[in-house]
Amino acid sequence: MGCCNRQGTLSLRGKGSGVTSVAWSPDGKWLATASNGRPVTVWDATNGKELPTLSDLVGSVRSVAWSQDGKRLANASYYKRAKVSDTANGKELLTLKGHDGDVWFIRDLRP
Repeated sequence: MGCCNRQGTLSLRGKGSGVTSVAWSPDGKWLATASNGRPVTVWDATNGKELPTLSDLVGSVRSVAWSQDGKRLANASYYKRAKVSDTANGKELLTLKGHDGDVWFIRDLRP
């Protein structure tokens, strides 16, 4: 997978079996990726460095979305739920359970 920055293209290499979603942080400094069989990964968009995994964002995630202020990151998963976590400490803030099937997409996360 590659992403563009002011200097050109970065190649982001991680483990997993394919990227399912990519989302830029509102300030453009971070890039969140979701993939099958791997937790959500947050990358430094200037150098491609992988940041520590947000522990509550579980593997096999279909979609990710940032809050408008960049303080929260939501994910939609294969596990019939959606989660919202704090980006500063990785703590789970909210879990939406009870869906009949997998949650496919999160479009927007507003306060």
